[in-house]
Amino acid sequence: MPGRIVVIADEETCTLFRLAGIGETYSVADPGEARRIVEQLEKGEDYILALVSERIASSMEGFEDLAVNLKMVTLIAFPDRRGAPTKATDTLREIVKRAIGFEVAV
Repeated sequence: MPGRIVVIADEETCTLFRLAGIGETYSVADPGEARRIVEQLEKGEDYILALVSERIASSMEGFEDLAVNLKMVTLIAFPDRRGAPTKATDTLREIVKRAIGFEVAV
């Protein structure tokens, strides 16, 4: 069953993803709003992946716990145009470890 992908980021980043073919984006400035969107996505059945800009994810309270504990949606932070990857890499590593049962070193 194919699922939908959503991007949660600043307006400029959302525009770039829409140009790349991701039709569903949410431009947010408030981390609380981003969290509410993610929680709503989890309640639905259509979504499989939510990409959140690292700047927004880093200001969301409990982002790492939320990313690891979601059942329906895979939540991944990605570096936006203003920053290099930091916590996003660690979160993605933890999600992969949970999915396959061991850590993969690249």
